[in-house]
Amino acid sequence: MISLCDGCGHCFGGVLEEINAKKWKPSLCDVPHEDSEFCSNIECDYNINAECCVGFQLCKKCFSNKQLVDANFVNFI
Repeated sequence: MISLCDGCGHCFGGVLEEINAKKWKPSLCDVPHEDSEFCSNIECDYNINAECCVGFQLCKKCFSNKQLVDANFVNFI
């Protein structure tokens, strides 16, 4: 399986680290993290089509770079 990193744009073999908006910033809403993949909070800027919480796949280098992770979410809205 080849995955594209949403941070650097490089392709990697295997599974990348995944982070959704709820994991990125738990204070965004009161939906438990376990339920955030299927969130129906349509008022949230990070909710996609009233179905799920936006997320990104990142390589280990990008995942460990807080500024890059922040930029992905800030640029989404």
